[in-house]
Amino acid sequence: MSAEEFGTVLAAQSLYAVLQILVDVGTANLGARKVARDELTDEVRGEIVRVRMSLVLAAVPVAVVLGVLHVSGSLPATLPFVVALVLFGAFNVWVPYGAGDARPWAIYMFGRSGLLAAVAAGCVLLGASFPAPLAGLLECVVLIGVMVMFGQRPLADLRLARLARGGPWRTVLSIGAPPVMAQSSLAAGTFILSGSGSPAAAGVFAACVRLLTGLNAISGIVATALYPRLAQRAGGAEDGGGEAQADAALVTIALRLIALLAAVATGICVLAGSAITTAFIGVSSSRAAVALVLTTAAALPLGNIIMFSYQLVARGHERDSLMPFSLGALATIGSGLATVVLVGPRVDVMAGALLAGALLSMGLLALRIRRRSAELAGAVRASAVAAALVVLLACASLAGPLRPAAGVALLIVGAMTLWRLGPALREFAQPFSRLRGRR
Repeated sequence: MSAEEFGTVLAAQSLYAVLQILVDVGTANLGARKVARDELTDEVRGEIVRVRMSLVLAAVPVAVVLGVLHVSGSLPATLPFVVALVLFGAFNVWVPYGAGDARPWAIYMFGRSGLLAAVAAGCVLLGASFPAPLAGLLECVVLIGVMVMFGQRPLADLRLARLARGGPWRTVLSIGAPPVMAQSSLAAGTFILSGSGSPAAAGVFAACVRLLTGLNAISGIVATALYPRLAQRAGGAEDGGGEAQADAALVTIALRLIALLAAVATGICVLAGSAITTAFIGVSSSRAAVALVLTTAAALPLGNIIMFSYQLVARGHERDSLMPFSLGALATIGSGLATVVLVGPRVDVMAGALLAGALLSMGLLALRIRRRSAELAGAVRASAVAAALVVLLACASLAGPLRPAAGVALLIVGAMTLWRLGPALREFAQPFSRLRGRR
């Protein structure tokens, strides 16, 4: 694909990601929490599906309009993702997930990436072009395939939704609004650059963000693995008993795993940023390499944000995250718009805006977690300090002479984190067997 075509497809993907979060996070986490607590009835299930499909119907015209205006790339690239969004609304992974079975969600996540990569690689080998609508069509294929594989019955769910009256809108919005704002912050740079008439710059920034979201997906796996266990106990960590202490130990291990991954990835990007941008983006400019380093440095603040917000949602304190996410999104989007106005479509400065917004949200969330859960205070403080250290070293690497030392220092931070984890990794791998056994 040309750089401009690549940018339009990634912009359409970015819009789809935002709308997916809008449809899914609030309803799926509420539904999983109901399942984990044995509170899911046909009536509740119908209400949740009704809310999902209502959000889909509200999102579809927004996607079409943004495609027409070329904010989300182009209309041909956007329309297949609109169809995929409708299918995704009927896609039910939250019931098995709440019961401790993450297979449908995991296979979907792997399939949507693996099939797209395989087809793109085939186009390279055959010397064929990759049509802009194909990415969205492959997303539809994966959704249908997973629904068939696990014998899902979307029509039965839709019948329950048709019989439902109202729905848990307030709770869904409280849970879902912060992730929508977070995803909007990630996509804002792509939309701003695309809307300003710079699809090639949008493609470079979006590709950097896609590598970042790949890292965040691993952090998300760690965070979501803990969610059914935490959500099962309505009292959460406030009960002060042995279960709360065990949960706190697992959260501490999870935060260290995220720090390990982010520090090593950032160090690699610092030391080999130009080679990575050339290989994955087809661009070898210094600004692209700087954008890669700054977006990767955001992996640890964003990973901490994922962990912190899941702790709040699992314990029913989702409203505590509204202000941190709101201020972080405003900082990211506002500074991104100011960047285009003042210095033009620069991907490196746009990446700096993303990193600043992530740090702001993380800091505010950390304060709320420490207030809600005293046993997590030490782990939260350590993870926030680690994030600040990684960001500081990443920024120091932008001064040419300091780059090798900063890159090595980041790898040393990762090695020290791995040493601290030690035998605790084995403990982290087996906390969920009791939950699934009870189910």
